[in-house]
Amino acid sequence: MNLLDIYEEGGFHALRELAEKANTDAQYLRQLATGWRGKKPGPKLSKRLIEADPRLTWSGLYADVDPDRARAVVRSVMQLHVRSQIAAEIK
Repeated sequence: MNLLDIYEEGGFHALRELAEKANTDAQYLRQLATGWRGKKPGPKLSKRLIEADPRLTWSGLYADVDPDRARAVVRSVMQLHVRSQIAAEIK
């Protein structure tokens, strides 16, 4: 499993929770998850992430991110976020 899988599964909220556990920034995790500018986590951060969420693997954290999949995940997460905001406003 990698960060994009976590982002796809739980949205930004899941990255925020992971960031708190791993003592890092959620926005930075989103950049790592989507492969923004080819970013990869350093060894110390990778270790903290794996300790915070044992579903993550070293090979998953260092695998290349498919840009098409990353765009699709970001799009779907944003759509879900907008829908939940609209639903909250209606209530």
